[in-house]
Amino acid sequence: MRLVPVALLAILSIGLCPGCSRDGPRRIIVAAREIPAGLDPVRASTAPEENACELLFDGLVNIAANDSGTASPALALAESIEQDRSDRSLYRITLREARWHDGRAVSAADVEASFAAYADPANRSPRREYLLGLVASVEPVSERGLLVRFREPIAEFRAWYVLAFKI
Repeated sequence: MRLVPVALLAILSIGLCPGCSRDGPRRIIVAAREIPAGLDPVRASTAPEENACELLFDGLVNIAANDSGTASPALALAESIEQDRSDRSLYRITLREARWHDGRAVSAADVEASFAAYADPANRSPRREYLLGLVASVEPVSERGLLVRFREPIAEFRAWYVLAFKI
């Protein structure tokens, strides 16, 4: 098996990922079997694109294998996620302090815009039907706070997997 260095990922990973530090590494080397055709998490549909986007972008939650090899969600861009116990379809999310490549803070409006990009039929996102089937709305309520309303009550462990869409 031959691994191909992906210089494009190295260059873009420094400039695109939320929370990257200007004082951080100047270069990152990534090896991959295939060079991805694109780096847009909304449109990613192949294994190389998915793998690259997993390295470059965070969701509100990220899914990773735990020590026993089981997939497990962990907070990423979200600092906290709280389910409304009376409704069970409404989640209050507070974003952690993270920054884009240009130093601008990642905001609740950015999360709303990302969800809108997945939902926009013109983008032909492979995740569109899945997200729209579960999520009714994403609404910023402050700079770092947002409400995510699911179409039906949803268990917390299942909601976290839905909230893994990349921002």
